Amino acid sequence: MCSILGSTILFIALYIFHNTNDANNVAVASCFFTSVTAIVAFLAYLFSRKTFHKERFDATFFSLLNQRWAIIDNFYLYYNVWDYTEHESASAKGERADCFKVAYTEIALIRKVLFKSASYLGMESLDSTVTQVSVEQELKRIHDELNDDSEEIRKMDDEFYARLINRAYQITLNCYQREQQNKGNEECELRVSFGVFLKGNGWFLEHYLRHLKQILVFVNKDTLDKSYYIEFLESQMTRHEMWIVYCYALTNDDYYTLLNKLGMIDYIKNLHKL
Repeated sequence: MCSILGSTILFIALYIFHNTNDANNVAVASCFFTSVTAIVAFLAYLFSRKTFHKERFDATFFSLLNQRWAIIDNFYLYYNVWDYTEHESASAKGERADCFKVAYTEIALIRKVLFKSASYLGMESLDSTVTQVSVEQELKRIHDELNDDSEEIRKMDDEFYARLINRAYQITLNCYQREQQNKGNEECELRVSFGVFLKGNGWFLEHYLRHLKQILVFVNKDTLDKSYYIEFLESQMTRHEMWIVYCYALTNDDYYTLLNKLGMIDYIKNLHKL
């Protein structure tokens, strides 16, 4: 744009300069020509400066994104699952970006035992033998009384899984009863459930969440084209990752305000509805 403007003005100046014979007009045209040259040079300087700033911004932004991936690549998370086929607990390990999905599932399970269960179901015994005996007795009862009803077996597995979650996150009867005041409020339920998860496994998220905030602050502060960079960042994140970020924001007002200012809160909520 600068070059087109400059060329047009220079053409006019040269036309005036070459189509006048009056000495004063020649002097004026010469002065005009010099002024235009200075203006074009200044505009070119501004344009190059803007280009340099954008290139430097892009380099920093993509460097931060690479650092984010490096942090995620070092993730690992041990957790317990309930095997609905063998009717027993098992240990598992999540790694890298899969940890977000594991965290998402664990938070959902914590929320289920705290707010969706009609009553507190207790904790699974630390002694696997005791649990095995309890499972066998319950399976025998379902076999004798209910002819191996599949729904009853599923219900049994759900209850043992709930006890496993209670033990893993030390959800006691007092804790269960205390949190019932938040039942029915989605944001409160998520905030509480995430807090319980964070207490048990939060160490692996701490560095990631601080680094993500650094990216958000950088974009919010140093560019007018925020939507482009935020949309690019969102394209690099899984829906599980974004939901974890949203849950954390519910526990941190500054984080929530920043996400909301950049339009990410509504985006994450709408994505979660799909």
